[in-house]
Amino acid sequence: MVKLDGTLSNLSWSVYAGHRYREDASLGGRLTWKLGDFRLGSSILMESFEFQTREDFFEVDVEYERGDLINLKAQIGRIDNEDEEMSWEDDLDYLGLVEVLVLPEIPYLKTVIPYTGFSTREEMNENNFIAGLNIKPVDEVYLKLEYNKDSQAGIKDKFDLQFGYLF
Repeated sequence: MVKLDGTLSNLSWSVYAGHRYREDASLGGRLTWKLGDFRLGSSILMESFEFQTREDFFEVDVEYERGDLINLKAQIGRIDNEDEEMSWEDDLDYLGLVEVLVLPEIPYLKTVIPYTGFSTREEMNENNFIAGLNIKPVDEVYLKLEYNKDSQAGIKDKFDLQFGYLF
């Protein structure tokens, strides 16, 4: 993957290209405008642009962080898979997320940020409820514990644990 990004005053941008060996290639870009505690972003990703199965992902998102108390995020996304029978509104999916930033530091875990959210998919006929904890015991390491409840029959609720090192 190749990524170029930059910042000009309150506007940041990035463009990226990726290619998986013997598979599809993707191109994308993102613009973000930040004014105080408010951020507005938009992105586009063209996946499999070399093939007939091309899909375009469009997204608009907003974020509002109120000091060190709470962080509200919302996103509207659309997948354009060149299906002529679907109207533009049929592919819209939504995501909302709330993070609580005001918790005191916990020994050995340091920063713990609880969050909850709701997302839709499949033309808003299905949805997920999520709740979790983002834990940052040291600056470069993170742990994420998440509960995910799916509305679709036959899909069991699940717990996820992620571990990561940022470098």
